[in-house]
Amino acid sequence: KGIASLVQAVAALLGDGVDVLLTLVGDGPERARLHEQVARLGIEDRVRFAGFVPAGPELVAELDAAEVFVLPSLSEGLPHSVVEAMARGLPVVATSIGGLPELLGAGAGVVVPPGDAGALATALQALARDPRERERLSARSLEIVRRRFDPERVLDAFCARLAEAYPQLAAMR
Repeated sequence: KGIASLVQAVAALLGDGVDVLLTLVGDGPERARLHEQVARLGIEDRVRFAGFVPAGPELVAELDAAEVFVLPSLSEGLPHSVVEAMARGLPVVATSIGGLPELLGAGAGVVVPPGDAGALATALQALARDPRERERLSARSLEIVRRRFDPERVLDAFCARLAEAYPQLAAMR
């Protein structure tokens, strides 16, 4: 998922005097290696491993506690986690993979090259120092989610495509 580059970016930020706390939500086979990396970098007190957090109130609480959502993935399509973060009004920093450049290129976030800890650190440092930009990205995230993922709009688009493919269904609507 590219988390190792995010951990490196956090270490660089801390080295530059930026006060940052990284909360890693999720679990997987890389967890032990990430714990080792965090220990090796001496940043155990600035990285929290939340582990698996089920969808619902617990996940919403984690998102609401964050100031920025970061997805440093090396491979994705259009991850639900980014849409969920945007729906909670979080500015997003993500890698330029899958559908993320299109989604975030509309001014809702910052896109960086995959595997580039330096670019991640630069983007996060800029957001840490500019609360107005975080607010702007937050508002834009909410606007985009409401426009693109509104349930009524999604249902209408789905029904329209079905009606095109199966004209006999158009009469049922």
